[in-house]
Amino acid sequence: MEQAKGVLPRFGAEIVGSFSLPSFYDNFKEDVFVASNLKAEYQAVINQFLAKL
Repeated sequence: MEQAKGVLPRFGAEIVGSFSLPSFYDNFKEDVFVASNLKAEYQAVINQFLAKL
């Protein structure tokens, strides 16, 4: 992800935010975040993106 964040702006991309879900199978079950702090962090990144639209 860090590689992409460094390269994509060279092609005109604007990186608004990023989110990495650690231990996917432990933290995401049946379309739901298990850890509420990860859900809040994810939602904050989505909100940053939507604010740029």
